[in-house]
Amino acid sequence: MCAEMDWDDEVDVVCTGAGIAGLAVAITAIDEGADVLVADPPAAAPDARWWPGDCGDVDTAAYLDELTADFDTTGLGYDQDDLPVRTVLTDTERRNTVPPFIGSRMRDWAARCIGSPSGFLYTRVTEWPTTTVALRGGETWEVADLGAVTPDDGDPVAWLHNWLSDEAQERDVERFPVHCLQRLVLDNGAVSGAVFDTTSGPFSVRARHGVLIGPSTRSSRGRGPAGHPSPDTGLRAALVGKAGSRFGRVELLNFATAAEKR
Repeated sequence: MCAEMDWDDEVDVVCTGAGIAGLAVAITAIDEGADVLVADPPAAAPDARWWPGDCGDVDTAAYLDELTADFDTTGLGYDQDDLPVRTVLTDTERRNTVPPFIGSRMRDWAARCIGSPSGFLYTRVTEWPTTTVALRGGETWEVADLGAVTPDDGDPVAWLHNWLSDEAQERDVERFPVHCLQRLVLDNGAVSGAVFDTTSGPFSVRARHGVLIGPSTRSSRGRGPAGHPSPDTGLRAALVGKAGSRFGRVELLNFATAAEKR
């Protein structure tokens, strides 16, 4: 079906929202030389979940349900102010053993991402520029570094969105106004693009690499410093995921020890 579609646009990466995750993935993709379209639906309420509700498309609903078949997404908690901070292991703390694979950890990770304002679903699990790091807790994670940050104590989530907006603007990331995500386009079970509802009608975009489903613009509560943060804090914003998982979220990582060795 999608092979016969008359696409309105074609890019490498499609981001369905211009929230923290969408801007972070757009920045990472552009820095790798990719073409990106960032859809910008109306700002969601601060306590609104990013996980898609029933968009009315059977194939899209089936695809999303399959990814969360082993837990109930409606019963998940949601913390609108949650911005996780992790610490990277130093060499003296690092263990030489490889942590065992535990399937329930993948399920728990997906649930945590869905319950986070910086969480996202990306439709591909391969060919993404990440570095494997060991964090406190004994697990390894896939990380894409975004830069040094000093988040505001009053509203760190809104502050990080503002910071990412500045970074995206420096890279000439344009936000494409839409009403909502209408549906995903699937080809033999794989996502090949997305269709958005716009003022001019349906707008279809083919994604050569993948589609990110994440929050729309986060409404700021008016707190947070302007401009760029000092690079001397040791905290860095990063995309964090697990190998083999389509789910991820933006977190703050303490790279103080790692940075000293660079």
